[in-house]
Amino acid sequence: MLSESTVALLAGFTYRTDAKRGINYLPLSGIYWNDELPNSHLWRELPKDDYRELIRLFALRRKICRSQSLSDAEKQFWDIARSTVPDWALFSRTTFSEADRKVDAMVYRCVTDAMDEFLAGQEKVSIREKDGVQTHSVSWKVSAMQPDTETRKSWWKRLFHK
Repeated sequence: MLSESTVALLAGFTYRTDAKRGINYLPLSGIYWNDELPNSHLWRELPKDDYRELIRLFALRRKICRSQSLSDAEKQFWDIARSTVPDWALFSRTTFSEADRKVDAMVYRCVTDAMDEFLAGQEKVSIREKDGVQTHSVSWKVSAMQPDTETRKSWWKRLFHK
C-alpha cells in the first residue's frame, strides 16, 4: 500500500468545490482536478511503488465513473486506499458529468492513438499490464528511421494539438 509519506501528502489534498479540472496525457491519460494532486512535479517525487499505486487509483476511479464493475481485488485495493486516506479529494469524485466523460474519453483516445502510432512498426514492442497500469518497452533500429521533418509534425505536436 501507500507509504506514510505519501499518505501524509495526500491527506492534505482535500475536496474543494472550486477545484479546476485538468488534463493529464501521461501518466493518467485522462482528467483530474487540481485538488487531487495540485502539482504535476509531485509525480516525480513519489516513491516508485506509490507512483504506480496512485496511477492505479486514478484508473479505478475512471472505471467507477464509467459504471464499469471492479474485480474483487480492485474493490479491496480501492477500499483499503480510501480507508487509509479518506479525505483525499479523489475519493470525493466518483461520478463524472457528461462534459467530464467527453473530455476524459477524448484525452484517452488521443493518448491511445498516439501510442499506437508511436509503437507501430517498431522492431520489438512489449506491453505489460498489472493492476490496470501499463508499462511499455520499445526497441527499434535507428538506421531504419528516416524522419520527414518537411511534411510531418512531430509525434508530440500531433498529440497535443489534436
